[in-house]
Amino acid sequence: MPKSILSLSLATGIVFATAGIASAVTWASDGDADDTWRWAGRDNIASAFGSPSATPPWRHEAFFSLGLGGRAWFTFGTPFQGEASVFEVTWGDRSQYPESATIHAGDFSSGLPDDLFDTANYGASWSTVDNAEDRSGFHVAGGPFTHLLFVDTSSNRSGDGFDINAISVTEASASANVPEIDAGAGLGSLAVMGCMIAWLRTRRKQPHA
Repeated sequence: MPKSILSLSLATGIVFATAGIASAVTWASDGDADDTWRWAGRDNIASAFGSPSATPPWRHEAFFSLGLGGRAWFTFGTPFQGEASVFEVTWGDRSQYPESATIHAGDFSSGLPDDLFDTANYGASWSTVDNAEDRSGFHVAGGPFTHLLFVDTSSNRSGDGFDINAISVTEASASANVPEIDAGAGLGSLAVMGCMIAWLRTRRKQPHA
């Protein structure tokens, strides 16, 4: 095998291994919502638990609505960090019903705060999502965390705010197993390997005594 291909294979193997390790996904399994008004049938937060509902999206019980300006927190049965997704439901033309939310991550493993709906109790890690697509990916920086707080920021045209079908996160144990690769060290190793290969080739070209 040519050395250049071997080097590329090693580097590619690291990427594949990294992607393969951080694949443990868990779904929202518990939570609560504030008393913001929501359409009847869309006010059951349990509709946002588990994997995306197989119930047709035009059925109210397929999802949970945050309500305009509403808030809801979720837990996942395990600490989490890294990549996450929220699955949203919007009927009809999405451009006519703009919906959005901010997502705040908090670590309450040592004890719960007095108010789980207060963003001040959450850390600096937060993201924004909208309903442009059925699924929106976001990154939970830092952590591990135990809770996600969703805060609706939709316009009044939305009706009852951002709709949640399901939420997935990456288990912290999976993220922790992903090796942190020092790019400088990696390039240095490749440079050393290149020098060794060049030296071997030079040796082979030299006539034998």
